[in-house]
Amino acid sequence: MPIIKNHHLEYSQNTHISGQNLLFDSSKKINRSKKYKMPQEFYNQGYVLIKNIKNLKEAQTILEKYISAINPKELPLYSKFINKIQLAKVDLIPVCHDIVPRTFQALHFDMGQPIISKSTQSMYVILALYKPKNSTPSSAKTRIVNVKNILSQQRCKNKKLTEKRLINYVQNHGDGWTKPDRVNTLRLACFARIIDAITQRHQLINEIDNTTGQWFEYKDNSDGFTKEKLFFSKCGFNLELVEQQINIKQKQLLIINNMRCIHGRIGPRKPKEIYQFLYGVKSATPSMINDFRKWQIR
Repeated sequence: MPIIKNHHLEYSQNTHISGQNLLFDSSKKINRSKKYKMPQEFYNQGYVLIKNIKNLKEAQTILEKYISAINPKELPLYSKFINKIQLAKVDLIPVCHDIVPRTFQALHFDMGQPIISKSTQSMYVILALYKPKNSTPSSAKTRIVNVKNILSQQRCKNKKLTEKRLINYVQNHGDGWTKPDRVNTLRLACFARIIDAITQRHQLINEIDNTTGQWFEYKDNSDGFTKEKLFFSKCGFNLELVEQQINIKQKQLLIINNMRCIHGRIGPRKPKEIYQFLYGVKSATPSMINDFRKWQIR
């Protein structure tokens, strides 16, 4: 068994594996502004769908206006992040070879979120998907689940014990890779792995290096959607009660809170079918990471 090396990955530097082109070093932090107002749906449900966006440039402009106007009184978790958010990524997706042919993506935090850390790590707080006006209509639907809604289906009787389980899990089985060295990033992306940790089922502990296209169907390419729902059900959670599915149409922009909501996909997408924006904090401190973890437990 190779030695597990803790690696803070300042901003997910495994780009040779993920193929991500990150923009932290060239983008500017978004200044706060009271000129604009984030739609109330974003606060209430964790996402909002904006229609009639003419082009990619307008989509980015609207996104950054809304981000500049996020009210930390509505979202206390954002209070430490609010002045540090910047554009981290914008790409046409899907691009990964194992994701393009698949019709299912498990529920996850995009790029994963750090659970613990003794050093700074990147955190990705806003995800947005934009469908250009000249794109081909698609049957794919973006799956969205509000974290609070799913976790509130079970009462947390002992918060300290639950948090300890999550910390122990990520210390031993956090996302990472095995070549050329085994690296534990102390992050988790797949939300089922968080459930795996807090319920102590430990059925997914070996899936440290799977991609979003591999969870629940990487072995036989069978119906991952059914298998994921079954996994949650056995853990005492009913996905069907809380999952929303949105078919993003031409000129529509879907903005998702990547700390409050998890997302996935059902249905096929063609390569480079839709634009993905990611906004985040390049160097979230251990204190900020702890706040995120404790918010989940609460």
